[in-house]
Amino acid sequence: MPTGVRGRYVRGFAVGLWMLVAATAVAAPDTGGVAENVARPEAGWFRRLAALSGIGRPPPVVALDPGHGGRDPGASAPDGVYEKRWTLELARSLQDCLEGAGVRAELSRTSDHYVSLRDRAAWANRLGADLFVSIHLNAVGDAHSALLEVYRPAPRDPAARGTVVPGPRHWVPLPDLGVLQDRLGRPQRTAASARLADELHRALVGTVGGPGVQDRGVKIAHFMVLRETHMPAVLVEPATLSNPSQAARLHDPQFRRRLVQALCTGVLRYLARR
Repeated sequence: MPTGVRGRYVRGFAVGLWMLVAATAVAAPDTGGVAENVARPEAGWFRRLAALSGIGRPPPVVALDPGHGGRDPGASAPDGVYEKRWTLELARSLQDCLEGAGVRAELSRTSDHYVSLRDRAAWANRLGADLFVSIHLNAVGDAHSALLEVYRPAPRDPAARGTVVPGPRHWVPLPDLGVLQDRLGRPQRTAASARLADELHRALVGTVGGPGVQDRGVKIAHFMVLRETHMPAVLVEPATLSNPSQAARLHDPQFRRRLVQALCTGVLRYLARR
């Protein structure tokens, strides 16, 4: 190609690129005030340009896992509403919040149907997700208890700090530690899961914690969806369905919005700092 023609092509491409930048930078997505202060370095016009043109780093992928579903209803509230309804509603709203911030979010189930724990983990692995968040609600024998808990995968070292719980509703036999190490992946995954759990816990405490809510912190668990996934993974229980007051509050859109904003903030903070 002659030099003059090649120069015109280069100049034309440059002009077109800047026009695309201008067109995509007109307005940022409305995320309800969640994402503005936790944007990644490539947020804003570059992220939108990359999404349109395929240039640069692709958006992160978050696997959202609404707990239970179908023949597995989960816990039942005093008002008769099952856990599976609220986990799906919260996951859908969290998906909207994350996608408004430029993050790709996918759900392990999109309706009231049963998905096994192993299939949930396998789905997230096939998706190639950057992180996995399983959403549940707590249920305990004491109707007055309102608990806040976040779980992360167990590390290989059995002496690692943290409370190890079998998880009666999600428990499966623990394999040999050598096999467990393979399934958990590299030590970096465990450390990343701990950072993700810390960010989600911090956001939840700051938003829905307070008087009357017992903060149980971040715990280590052998849940299958945490053990079998290949990416940083957590399981959150931000409210207690067996508590009549909290069960009633779940019917309030404002309360659910606060829960979702806390989860969205925690995920975005983790993505911004990874």
